[in-house]
Order: sequence, then structure tokens, then C-alpha cells
Amino acid sequence: MNGYEKLLSMVPDNVRAIIGNKRLPVVNSRYVFDALIDERVIIMACNARIPQVIPGIMRASEELDAVVCYELAKSEGGIDGGYTGMTPKQYAEVVFDYAESVGLTKPFFIHADHTTVKENTPEAYNSAAALNIAQIKAGYTSFAIDASHNPLPENMDITRRLAVAITEHGFGLEVEVGEIAGALGKLTTVDEAVTFITDLVDAGHSPNLLTVSIGSKHGNYIPG
Repeated sequence: MNGYEKLLSMVPDNVRAIIGNKRLPVVNSRYVFDALIDERVIIMACNARIPQVIPGIMRASEELDAVVCYELAKSEGGIDGGYTGMTPKQYAEVVFDYAESVGLTKPFFIHADHTTVKENTPEAYNSAAALNIAQIKAGYTSFAIDASHNPLPENMDITRRLAVAITEHGFGLEVEVGEIAGALGKLTTVDEAVTFITDLVDAGHSPNLLTVSIGSKHGNYIPG
């Protein structure tokens, strides 16, 4: 079995249910992160809010023999379509259709970027949980849970609970501690990171990626 055939044999069940017999090298991001953990590489994550850029990125990944992640955040492509107007199902279908038309043979995956829970309320939690289920059904194989706006104990509790569905499927998992927002943001301390990850591992979850705040923020910086 050559490398491409091996990739095709690794297509996750939730993806196979969508693409049928199409020969698309869609992978579980956990396999990618595990394979590259000791390599000095960067995996390009594309928030392809405009679908027309996707085939160009795929042709580049083919030429460069590169794994690429295609992603949308909750605000960009939630159950209601977010501000791109694309639901998880629509976004996944666009990515899969372009992969087929381009003839892509390099591995790729679709990532649920920033499934954000800004408030520790049943409504906020249920919205995020429903989105994750919709993304799994749509063919996503990688997930980022972001409850970093909440105090650490609440962040851990929300992340633990949301991670259950992802862990059950064995998909790649990204988690976040330390908020990247506001005028200065909240820097992540080593103790917070250790406490956060230890809590998740003790609960049976094994995050592949940890997002931390190192002082950057979204938007413009104030003078000084």
C-alpha cells in the first residue's frame, strides 16, 4: 500500500459518511499533530472565509507536499452561518468539493476554530455543544474549545464537558487558557497552564494544542 492509499484508508467514519467513495485524503488532525510533534514545522491553518481562495491554497499544498488545515471559528461559520453565511455543513462541502476538483492528494483536515464560550451559562454552553455536534456530522475532524474568557476553574469545567464528544471520537483537540482580548489581554502563567492541562488529562482528555496569551491581542494597540 503506497502513502496515498494509506491516507485514504485512514479517512474518519464521519467524513466517509459525507464523501462516500470519493478519494479524498481527509485525516483526523490528531494523527497529524502526533506525527509532527517533534518536527520543526508549521501547519498552515486557513480561515478561508471566502471559498474562492481554497483551490489556490490546495494547489500550493500539492506543489509543496504540505498538510493544510481549513477552519472557521464559531463567529465565522456557526450553526446559523455566522458572518460568512456558511454553516458547518456548507463549509465542509465546499472544502470537499474543491479537493475533488483540484485532485488533491495531500492530507488535509477541517478544524473548528474557536468554539468560544464567553459566559458560564447553560445557554452559552449548549450553543457550543450543539455546534460541535453539527461540525462532527459535517465532517470536521479537529476542534478548538475556547472558554478562556472565564476564570480558570470555570474554563476547566466548560472545557472538560465540551471535550467529551471530541474525545469519544478521538479527534484532535485544541484548548485555551489566558484571554487574548481587551486593551492588554490576560497573560497566561506557567502555573495556570500546568493546572489547566493536568485537570484535562486527569479527566481523560489529551489536548494536542494549547493556546496561550503571550501579550498579543486582536485589533489595534493603544499608544505605549
